[in-house]
Amino acid sequence: MKIVPSSNWFPFHWGRKQEPSAKRDPVKDARANVPATDNSKDTPLHAAAKDGDAERIAMLLFKGANPNVRDAAGLTPLHFTAVNGDVEGAEMLISRGAELNPCDHMGMTPLHMAVLEGDVDVASLLIARGAKINAQNHIGWSPLHEAVARCNAEMIELLLSGGADRHTVDSTGKTPLNIAASLGRADLGALLLRYEK
Repeated sequence: MKIVPSSNWFPFHWGRKQEPSAKRDPVKDARANVPATDNSKDTPLHAAAKDGDAERIAMLLFKGANPNVRDAAGLTPLHFTAVNGDVEGAEMLISRGAELNPCDHMGMTPLHMAVLEGDVDVASLLIARGAKINAQNHIGWSPLHEAVARCNAEMIELLLSGGADRHTVDSTGKTPLNIAASLGRADLGALLLRYEK
């Protein structure tokens, strides 16, 4: 299947849209219009982050790509590295000035995304670099609420040991402990009660 790019796709977008076997020419790609966007307001840096392509991320940052650029949903490249579990890409973005706590249109930070995906490595990196561990999205859920809702004990332990507040209340008045109880997960409740903030 041959995919023909639209008039507003640029070489870095093509890397994502082409058949997987297609090879890109990094020298040619380096001359691409770095800030160019497609219809979803994705930039080449968004595309590289979505692909988990650390080499392309590094090249784009070197060429001056903005690590804090947002797409139509308010997502930054750091959000996508968190979704993909790309520690190397996340580290590159952070080292080049990526904000640690940008919120998308739903109030989700990269740490929320890492927790949703269950990626302890990216979550650890974000916490170590100073991400707001108690940031709340539009419904008041913190990363700890998300971890409990997904019954991810390893992530809960990571968040609690990093200073997550188990008393954080969402927009309906529920704490992470309330969520554990509603799921019938006494083990998670016990884990939450071991940490006092």
